[in-house]
Amino acid sequence: MALSETTGQMQNRGRLRTLWAWWRRPSVPSAQRTQVFFVGQSHSYCLVRAWKRGLYRPSDAAFDFKFILTDKKSFPAAAIVNRSVTGADVIHPGLARAFDEHAVQSGLTEAWLVSIVRGNDCNIHGLFEADPPFDFVHPDLPELPIRADAQILPYDAVRAMMAAAAERTRRFYKCLPRENIAGVLHIEAPPPIPDQKQCDRSVERARLRRALKRPKDVRISPREFRMKLWKCQSDVNREICFETNVIYVGPPEEALDSDGYLLPPAWHGATHGSAWYGALALRKIEAVITARRNSQ
Repeated sequence: MALSETTGQMQNRGRLRTLWAWWRRPSVPSAQRTQVFFVGQSHSYCLVRAWKRGLYRPSDAAFDFKFILTDKKSFPAAAIVNRSVTGADVIHPGLARAFDEHAVQSGLTEAWLVSIVRGNDCNIHGLFEADPPFDFVHPDLPELPIRADAQILPYDAVRAMMAAAAERTRRFYKCLPRENIAGVLHIEAPPPIPDQKQCDRSVERARLRRALKRPKDVRISPREFRMKLWKCQSDVNREICFETNVIYVGPPEEALDSDGYLLPPAWHGATHGSAWYGALALRKIEAVITARRNSQ
């Protein structure tokens, strides 16, 4: 118990030091600030938690992080893009309002947009064992095992399935307003949690099972299969980002084990990242934006 309390006290001191340094940062004129606006659904929650708990603050005093629409109810993944009366794609009206309310495109400061949209297609298709089961070889992960009792599909067929699921993401980035936006970042969803017991006991498992109308006794897919599907999702998202001039940002390396799965401190539920993971992601976001600004 004493060790647990000591560890908690150490973590609290770390948060306090982070917040104290942030509060004492030198004042930067508004015109010289770099505003970073965050939007997304459930995979943005770990970033919001990290921010609210004081686990991360930008090292650059000129950075302002603002979470303007990170709510799956107000900004549902299935409606990030809509059809206008003319038939053209437009962003969700809630996001358009958030842009106006926070003067995202005012041009008064340098503005970056961080998008943590969607990201659950690999879990919808692969958290639970498929019926009938299927498997495939990912070209970057040929060493991962193949299930003997599953139908083996070509990688291109599985990629086509993931691309169809991500078509809404592609449309979103194509119609996303860019005027007075220095750059747009797409944050990839976390890779799989390798521990099947962690996935099985989470409330998230029950919610997703009910949403997908799967039986109560449905089993969690093997971690290797989930990794291959996540990697396939990442391949598709990288391609979308390249086509739509969006900066693709993968998971923070410090949160991954040697095989690319999430480390235990990064686990939240069955498919999401923890606040600790969120803090590492925020640090990587700042580093990516800084590197891009320095290269221009």
